[in-house]
Amino acid sequence: MLLDIVQSLPHPGRRASALLISLHADPTTTVGAPENGGVTIYVRELAAALCADGWAVDVVTRRASEKAPSSEQYNGFRVLRVDAGPARHIPNDALAAHLPEMTEAVRAICATNDYALVSSHYWLSGVVGEGITSEFDSAHVHTPHSHGVERRRRDAVTLERIEIERRLLRTTPIVTLSSGHIALYRERYGVEAGDVHIVPAGVDKQRFHPGDPARAREALGLLSDGPWIGYVGRLTKEKGIDDLLCA
Repeated sequence: MLLDIVQSLPHPGRRASALLISLHADPTTTVGAPENGGVTIYVRELAAALCADGWAVDVVTRRASEKAPSSEQYNGFRVLRVDAGPARHIPNDALAAHLPEMTEAVRAICATNDYALVSSHYWLSGVVGEGITSEFDSAHVHTPHSHGVERRRRDAVTLERIEIERRLLRTTPIVTLSSGHIALYRERYGVEAGDVHIVPAGVDKQRFHPGDPARAREALGLLSDGPWIGYVGRLTKEKGIDDLLCA
């Protein structure tokens, strides 16, 4: 359990308070919006689980709409939005140009809050996390969620991302979702697994549970015979939907 890892981190004499950095994925955003999917759900559920375990939790994200408040309560935790670049959706690669602004904004938040733990999500947030945690003596764990070496294109942002991810793998405790990632770190990044914790993604059993296949097909208007292939996710090319259909 991720909570077990969190509880083992050093924060003597400090209250159980955590800052989750998710700059590109606002946990309050409707899943399916541009570049809001698995990370959005993961951060949202992690924050709620930490709250249920007695932690005081803030999630910091970038303001992507002029209507979005700078602070709001959501599912038991507080969402803080920082200004970096225009208040609208920006593709993740373009957000890299705003890393200095985001780092300074998060630094200002940390200066007025005593966080025992900083948990960063995706490489952009990892850069900000490593930039502020040593200054404020907070434990830092990083979850990559995806990896630059798996991208086909090698533009300037991707090359920068790969080098940053390699540095994070060497210097920061990593929470990853699969044992296969350890081989990827060794073979594609040239980094031996150090402080890496494998925590498979969880399932909300109250929402997802076995049912009657025949009734499910009837409800979806599917034919009663023949194989059916299901896909759940955003309709974007990087998800490999074309590969699924070709297969």
